[in-house]
Order: sequence, then structure tokens, then C-alpha cells
Amino acid sequence: MPDGALSSDGFYSPSISKEAEPHPLDRDDETPIIRVLRKRLGNRQLVIQTDHPDPDWLNRALDEFNRVATLPRGWDSYGALPIDQDTLERAFDVFGRIMVSRAYQPQIGGINTGGISIEWHRPDKGLEIRVESPRHVYAYYYDDSKNIEWEDEVGNDLDQLVPYLDRLEV
Repeated sequence: MPDGALSSDGFYSPSISKEAEPHPLDRDDETPIIRVLRKRLGNRQLVIQTDHPDPDWLNRALDEFNRVATLPRGWDSYGALPIDQDTLERAFDVFGRIMVSRAYQPQIGGINTGGISIEWHRPDKGLEIRVESPRHVYAYYYDDSKNIEWEDEVGNDLDQLVPYLDRLEV
């Protein structure tokens, strides 16, 4: 499974291998160390496999998803809808599928229609993903230094977002 990805049912089930796993200290620098994190996401328990070098970063991101999940009706003082569990899970799925190990932690927030925004910003460029429902995912990318601006509904074609996220690296 790729970095930060979840299985289709949201759980990781390790495969059984007859070959012994190497001791972590015997690994070369190219072999990632896989960590397993157990965390709640809304009202469901997740088990996540990741090779991200900073698992605490992933824990902080999950805490932000859960903070947004608890926003009550009217959280913006204008009648905003609470976040739907299915939309929350879809947003986390999007997050897990596009994350690259060198990315930095995004800002995660609620959308007043009951969706979730996931945003990465630099001074002159940024990527914003809006998960408005489990079926409607939109992305917006801008790079002011190169006069680039792009916006589209991405649906399930999330691979197209990874190059934009890569461009935000330092």
C-alpha cells in the first residue's frame, strides 16, 4: 500500500509472509520503515499503515479532521451544516491518496455546506481541495510567480493532484 493509503474498507490487514522481516537496524537507507497508527476518524476506528517519516504529523492531521468532524450546525454563525461522516471519510481518503512523504501538513477546515477543505499554501502558490460530498471533489491550484491558475472537479482522478502538491515543496 502507498504512503498514508487506506484499504477500501478503511483498515489495514497485514499479509502473512513465510520470509522473516529484517530487523529495523539491518535495513538500508532506501527501505522505508512502515508504521501502523490506530486512530478515530469521526465515529469510526482506523488502522493506518504509513512510511511517512513523521507519524506525529499524520496524528496532528487526523486531530484536525476530527476537530472539523465535531463542528455543530451553525458553527460559522450563518447556519453552516455539520460535517457528514461519509464526507469526512471521503476527505480523509483523498488526503491519504495524494499525500507524499515530503509534503507538509495542510490546513483542514469545514465548508459551510457540510464539506471539508484541505489546503496547502506558500507565499505565491497553493493547492486547495474541497470535498463537498463523497461524490464531489474539486481542486484549485495557483502559482502567481508563473501566472498559472487551474480549477476543476477531480472526482476519483486524484493522481492528477500529486504533481501540484509536489510543486509546493520547498
